[in-house]
Amino acid sequence: MAKAFSVALVCVLFTVTAWTQVNATTLHAAFGQPTTETFNVAPDVLLTAVYDVDANACSLAFHRTAFTSYVDRDATTGELHALLDKVAPAYVRGEQLNYGISINGCIGSKQTRYENVVITETVFPDDPGCATAMRLEVGFTRKACVLEKASGASVVEKSRYH
Repeated sequence: MAKAFSVALVCVLFTVTAWTQVNATTLHAAFGQPTTETFNVAPDVLLTAVYDVDANACSLAFHRTAFTSYVDRDATTGELHALLDKVAPAYVRGEQLNYGISINGCIGSKQTRYENVVITETVFPDDPGCATAMRLEVGFTRKACVLEKASGASVVEKSRYH
């Protein structure tokens, strides 16, 4: 009886252990291809890509993983803009149409509209006391991306039901 119980316990533990081994392969098998991915693109910088149902990028967001201070914000901004130029160079963006800036305390937002993309970035007022994480996002204005955003349905929802 004790031996049968031990065998049953080993089988249960093996099944639970095998089931909890979640990795990219098991997730892809269960749910299909991802509609969002995150890449390590530089020290302390992540790139999150959101795709439409055809796997074309609709949004690319660069995130700083560490907080930056006033002292190093120019280097941070330069680094993020260099990364931006790799994924959305001037010829992809098209002609600049307009821009706007909104600042509230120690953090603000600058949005620049081009023919093919909208770039939104964190901006700092000129205050040495301000510190924040940097973020820069490229939103593509292709019809598929605009429709995804306007519909209120996520890319995942649309890929499952359409």
